[in-house]
Amino acid sequence: MSDYVPMDLPTLGAKQKMQWFDFGKDRRILNLGCGPDYETSEGWVNLDGDPNVKADVHHDIEITPLPFEDDSFDTIFASHILEHVHNLVPLQAEFNRILKRPTGRAHILVPHFTSPDAWGDPTHCRAFSNHSLYPCYWKGCTRIDYNIVPVRMAEGPTGDWIVATLFYGEE
Repeated sequence: MSDYVPMDLPTLGAKQKMQWFDFGKDRRILNLGCGPDYETSEGWVNLDGDPNVKADVHHDIEITPLPFEDDSFDTIFASHILEHVHNLVPLQAEFNRILKRPTGRAHILVPHFTSPDAWGDPTHCRAFSNHSLYPCYWKGCTRIDYNIVPVRMAEGPTGDWIVATLFYGEE
């Protein structure tokens, strides 16, 4: 664990969560599993599998490939979604495919396994440790190629969250 930042992540809106990450001059950003956090800023593409949710693209992220061309996005914003995914390794490979090289990156917020938030939602199928996102733990997926910035922990009212950025290509 590197940085530990007090922050009430589960109650923050999408805009507040986005301020926690550096989007730089990204021109095209995938809001993966947007749910109620539909982003209207220019360049954002909102994807969700629920047909009742407002999204630009409706697609079940358990099914790969995702409906995008190679090198389509500067950034993927995955907030409160990866803990719902059963098929995580193929999805990580898709990150590798659809992010632009060499500067693509994924901003990720997931519950830490010690947090009640990790298991309080019956649709969560996994929780994460500080090491879960490091590439050496993704056995059997040869297409994953990224570097990770040091994982930060964020303190919520009911537990901790992991805040990470994965760089696909050069950091």
